[in-house]
Order: sequence, then structure tokens, then C-alpha cells
Amino acid sequence: MTFPHAGVSVRAAQHRREVIQQAGPFLSPQETASVLGVSVTGLEHLRARSVSIGVPIDDAWRYPAIQFQDAKPLHRLQEVLAAHYNIAEWVILDSLMAVDTAFGNRSIINLLEEKDDLSIDRVVTLLKDQYAP
Repeated sequence: MTFPHAGVSVRAAQHRREVIQQAGPFLSPQETASVLGVSVTGLEHLRARSVSIGVPIDDAWRYPAIQFQDAKPLHRLQEVLAAHYNIAEWVILDSLMAVDTAFGNRSIINLLEEKDDLSIDRVVTLLKDQYAP
């Protein structure tokens, strides 16, 4: 017996590995809490409030280091994360890392790192239009 969705699962797993490679390195909750100067419980609250993004890897939360600069979340990261209303963490991370020709072949992470507020405004508007309840 063959499973018709087996190929989809394999492609999804491969894509997830590519996103991990692109977004890495990843920090443990303890490392991330230390970087941000909060407790692990405080970090969980930050993730729940869309201040930072964590993704489940091997049954544990991991935090892409790329989202932090100078021991703080990137400029306007919370606003961008919140605009991904009710979307799975892996989809959000994929969205953050995807290069878009509309933004000069830059990703959302690039826009945040560069503090390109005009482009970030456009991203937030597009995300809210797409994901708002």
C-alpha cells in the first residue's frame, strides 16, 4: 500500500531543513533567556506575546539567533510577528526568511535588520490583510 501524501511529507521535511539551515544557528530556551536577560518562564511569555519567535525542533523550543541584535529582538519584530495572526511558528519563520523581489530581493529579516521602516510598514499591512481575523 502506498500513501498519496508521503511525497508531500518528504518535501515538507526537506523544506524545513532548508529553513533551519538558512535561519540558524538556533538557541536553546536557556541560551535565549540569557541573551535577553529574562528567565525561561519570561521567555515563554515573550514568545506567547509575539515578542520573539521559537519553533519546535526535536520536541524542544529553539530560537533563531538571527532575530536578535544587541541582546534585543530586532527593530519592529514584535509588530511583524503579531501580524502573522494565528499562524504556525514554522510558517512564520519561513515567511521571515523568504527573499521577495518586491523588497529588492530581501527577506523580512533583512528589512528588520536594516530598519527599513517604509518596507516594514508595507509588510505589516500585507500580513494583516492576509491573516487578520
